[in-house]
Amino acid sequence: MTANKLHTPEPWVEIIRRKVGAMRYGSVKLTIRDGQIMHCETTEKTRLHVEREAAADFGRKAT
Repeated sequence: MTANKLHTPEPWVEIIRRKVGAMRYGSVKLTIRDGQIMHCETTEKTRLHVEREAAADFGRKAT
């Protein structure tokens, strides 16, 4: 690639960018074979904000 040509990102760059942009919490796992990205896996987490007292009460009711 010469310096005069406009750099166009590889298709996988946009795929990863969209996946990361759509998540609030989570992870992205890339599988690479022979220097090429073969697989992109995302795991999204949902944060549950529970007050400590409510969590403690829940624990007491379960026992």
